[in-house]
Amino acid sequence: MFRSTKSTLLALSAAAVLAGCTATPVEEPPATPEPVEPVNVEPAYQVLQNVTESERFRFALSQLEAGETEIAKAELQAYINSGARGKIAPNLLKQLNTDASDYFPAENFEVALESGETLSTLAKEYLGDLYQFYALAKYNGIDVPRNTKIGDIIKIPATPSALLAQQARESGVADAASGVEGVEVVVEEVVEDIKVDAEGVASDTAIEMEVPKPEVMENPVETLQGLADSAAQTGDYESALTALAAFPPALIPDNWSLLSATWQGAAGATEDAVQSAQHLVNAAGVEREFGSADQALALLEQAAAADPENSTAAQSAADLKTELIDTYHRDASSAFRAQELTKAVSLWDRVLELDPQHNNAQVYRTQALELMERLKKLGN
Repeated sequence: MFRSTKSTLLALSAAAVLAGCTATPVEEPPATPEPVEPVNVEPAYQVLQNVTESERFRFALSQLEAGETEIAKAELQAYINSGARGKIAPNLLKQLNTDASDYFPAENFEVALESGETLSTLAKEYLGDLYQFYALAKYNGIDVPRNTKIGDIIKIPATPSALLAQQARESGVADAASGVEGVEVVVEEVVEDIKVDAEGVASDTAIEMEVPKPEVMENPVETLQGLADSAAQTGDYESALTALAAFPPALIPDNWSLLSATWQGAAGATEDAVQSAQHLVNAAGVEREFGSADQALALLEQAAAADPENSTAAQSAADLKTELIDTYHRDASSAFRAQELTKAVSLWDRVLELDPQHNNAQVYRTQALELMERLKKLGN
């Protein structure tokens, strides 16, 4: 025992000595670093100083039209922070910060820019607000809104008001932004007028363009209802369609079902497949915005079947169908997790009506039915 311990200590001592005798490697000096070129960092943009709020807004708008979005954003924010009132500047900021696909529906129709037209005039005519020119530019992938020319094809989002404006243009009825038929109106520059209220706070007000005003339809709801009822009896929807074209966009949310029914009636009354399909697309637009997405899909599919060349109807139907499938499946899954099994099965039934090959809906629906059966047996 003693000898063994002694031998171990000797071995350890020898190892320590050998380790001590081992030469320590000499580290090589670090390599001389390569000279680094100085990086020129552009300073953050500083908003204009010593300018009036009117001048600031006009400058911001000019930068937005020139595609200088960061400068425009900074100046608009400074304008709002100054206490200026109004909705236009916040709306422009919203356009800057919102993806075009979230701002407008995917469905659209195309127009070609004509003499005197700009994105601003199109925004006024079809969207009801000339200051939505930037959102319209983003929607069309145009980086510099002022860089448009005659003949450019512009996609107009198919909002209810845009569909009405399209109908108006096709029937020769124009609104205040585009002028009355036969009268050319050219808007060279869109700016915002800054006024000061009694408290000395700036507020924004869009300059009214002095253009000829079309005759305003008195009692538009009653007028359209009467013409639609008459057309349903006679099959002649010409007067009803003219009333539709002049229908005030502000009244659409409360009367969308009347517009939808009128367009559907006109679609069924004409033997022209192209016109019929367009009327159905128009009806689908208000149905999707204010009514039933399922009804909108049915109308779009009818339109695509009536006119196979109507690519807007076909693409819109495909997009809406995908959206509905995803929505119903998501809602069904949420209902399943909440133990609302009957609701979940009903929603998955709708998914399978739209897509009979939807694998997840098939599997989860079966699981829900099995769980319902087990719970039923436990209850007995």
